[in-house]
Amino acid sequence: MRRLPVISLDPMKFVQAFAAGLRAEFADAARAPLPEYLAALMRELEDGDQTQPASISCGASHLCVPKT
Repeated sequence: MRRLPVISLDPMKFVQAFAAGLRAEFADAARAPLPEYLAALMRELEDGDQTQPASISCGASHLCVPKT
């Protein structure tokens, strides 16, 4: 059976270890390739087409603001 890592109960060491783990996870996420659907969306947004998108029905007419 695998041994669990030793966890310090010292508050400062815990916070430092937690911060290091967060930095590592965010660095991994930043290096990950962009999903194709998101890349396609970004290309579409960067095309410079300034036309308004089609009206979207939200299903709750009393909450929706009609487009003019």
